Amino acid sequence: MWRFPLPDGRVLIIGGRLARRGEILRTTEIFDPSTSQFQPTGDMSSPRHKHAAALLPDGRVLVLGGSDARDQRGRYRSSEIYDPATGKFTDGPDMRWPRFKLSDAVAVLPSGAVLVAGGAAQLELYHPGSQTFVLVQGELSEPREFATASVLPSGEVLVLGGYDEQIRTSASAWLVRVP
Repeated sequence: MWRFPLPDGRVLIIGGRLARRGEILRTTEIFDPSTSQFQPTGDMSSPRHKHAAALLPDGRVLVLGGSDARDQRGRYRSSEIYDPATGKFTDGPDMRWPRFKLSDAVAVLPSGAVLVAGGAAQLELYHPGSQTFVLVQGELSEPREFATASVLPSGEVLVLGGYDEQIRTSASAWLVRVP
């Protein structure tokens, strides 16, 4: 499950895995802290877990990657966009590489573009205006799962840690300069 704060204070809860049955969910809910109530909202087109989300400049939410019940063998390249005004998801563009375990390795830049730095060694950038993913020059030393990405005051992005596909943790850091 991924929880994502919306600009109006509500929280979008996206997909996840049911622990007892192992079912991967496509369902989403909105939690309203002012009423302490959950309400269903539109379903995603694909069931997802171990995915990421980013707030776009227009208030919509970009949902990225994740996987199906096959976990590592079921990684997604796909994205979906949630519109809080309509409560619906629409299919977004595909990323260049399938990615999962990237929940904190996505950073929204001051320009509104979204840097995707987890789940693969290669970095890519989502441009909301053209709704495309483009390659970012350079790459991490190897695919990082559960790394973090933080935008610095300079506009650069600091990518830290995570682990590789053999679950070996990393203390590595990368400084990404996005043109």
